[in-house]
Amino acid sequence: MSDRALCAGCQRDGDNTSAGSWCSDCGELVCNACAKFHKQLSPPHTFVPNDQVQNLSSTLLELCIKCEYHPGQKIVFFCSQHDCVLCDSCMSESHKSCKPIISIEKAAKGVKNGAAVFDLESRMENLCQVVQNTLGDQIRYKEKFQGNKKEIGTTITEMKTPVIEHIHKLEETIIKDLDQKYTEHEDTFIKDLDKKYTEHEDTFLLLLPNYNDDKIHVCLLDGSNSRSIQLSYNPHAVSIYDSKQALVTSNHRGFIEIVDLENLKTGKNIQVGLECKGITSVSGNICVRGSFSSLSMVDIDGIELTKTSTTSDPLCLSLNKANEIYFTAVFDDNVYVIKSDGIEHVFYNNPGLKDLYGIAVDDNNDVYVADRKSTAIYRISQDGQKQDIDDYLHEVVFKNDNQILDFVSLQTS
Repeated sequence: MSDRALCAGCQRDGDNTSAGSWCSDCGELVCNACAKFHKQLSPPHTFVPNDQVQNLSSTLLELCIKCEYHPGQKIVFFCSQHDCVLCDSCMSESHKSCKPIISIEKAAKGVKNGAAVFDLESRMENLCQVVQNTLGDQIRYKEKFQGNKKEIGTTITEMKTPVIEHIHKLEETIIKDLDQKYTEHEDTFIKDLDKKYTEHEDTFLLLLPNYNDDKIHVCLLDGSNSRSIQLSYNPHAVSIYDSKQALVTSNHRGFIEIVDLENLKTGKNIQVGLECKGITSVSGNICVRGSFSSLSMVDIDGIELTKTSTTSDPLCLSLNKANEIYFTAVFDDNVYVIKSDGIEHVFYNNPGLKDLYGIAVDDNNDVYVADRKSTAIYRISQDGQKQDIDDYLHEVVFKNDNQILDFVSLQTS
């Protein structure tokens, strides 16, 4: 190292002289001239050639001559009784009675060729061999691990391919089966409708309120002859009053507007409450949600005949021939009914029904509700049994002569 290349004594005198050896007594590098002077001291100092100490740090070299317990003093003796090195202070303080105590130079003679050094060298060689073997094992393990990793990856790929193929086959089979069942169900449903309404298909009039603009759309059952009735507001609900008139409500208006079905024109307004929403009509009887959490029975002139408070705010309504009111409610998943005694009851409650909207009752008093969350229509019988009717219509309304049609309102010409 560069910090041991020059003689320490000469450097103190301002000269930079190359060092040739190490004085173990002084613990510093010396040049040849200084080494001659050190040999003349009593006792003569001991030197180690510079090439033997060039790979040792100066800190390590200093530690080898300084006492562990008295750092300011050098090691000069060896206690054979306690097998330890001593400085002058160590000998006077704790080794006065020890025998024999010899000089460090004498104790060091023959140490290199002694059994202890030989044993140490053997152990170090064995340790080096163990380290080399361990490194070799690690290299082999790493190579084996990489090989196993590759084999496992290949095995996974080989296993994955048939599994994916099998899943694809299962998917195709399931989809094919579902398509077949759906087609059968759809065909059956359409055939039933065709059977019931073939003789009436040219007499039905379908009314569709558009909640997003100010029109009611009118068409025949097959979708033909489509026309629009212009309103001055966005409609909320529509109901057939008789063969010539329909009733329309709006969210934020307190009246019902009469629509002429013959010339498709709007007529007079009937003031019935503060905010008309849901409406239904059967055999000249009109039921409307005219204010918050209440239902009113009114006549065609808007005269309130009865009023019933409800526990929830009604949304969509339907009357049966007995003037029993079935309704869904805002932010409520129950189906309610107000019987002839005027008392509100929960007609149906099921956690499977969510976000109920449209409702209708047929002549058998089976109740049909639209579930907007599942986009399905359910038929609920009076004994509480639920049946899935359709899975894509949002609303359905029935006439009291048991004639059925999807969506909002229906009338014969």
